[in-house]
Amino acid sequence: SILRVMRVFRVLRILRAFRLFRAVEGLREIASTLMHSLTGIAHLFSMLGLIFFIFGVLGVTIFGQLCTEGDEREPGLSAVRCWFTEEDRLLPRQATFRHVGAALLTLFRVSTA
Repeated sequence: SILRVMRVFRVLRILRAFRLFRAVEGLREIASTLMHSLTGIAHLFSMLGLIFFIFGVLGVTIFGQLCTEGDEREPGLSAVRCWFTEEDRLLPRQATFRHVGAALLTLFRVSTA
């Protein structure tokens, strides 16, 4: 009688392995679906990057000359212009549109809150 109980437990262990194979098959299907969707995701990020670049260049064109914190200490005419800008109207140094790289970083910061 104990041998029959042991045999039942062995059968249950084998059935558990089959359940694992079913789970792996489901994971394989999910991985396959993700691999097929990678091209669509790449196209989405390409369009997002293009839109960010367009608005970054536009931001540099329009807002590139705004005074930022610390500009009043720089040599040249931009410092003189920034002397007369009120303190609360100066942009933070890390959120500027001076060049495209900083503009893209600023747009990313704004879009992700």
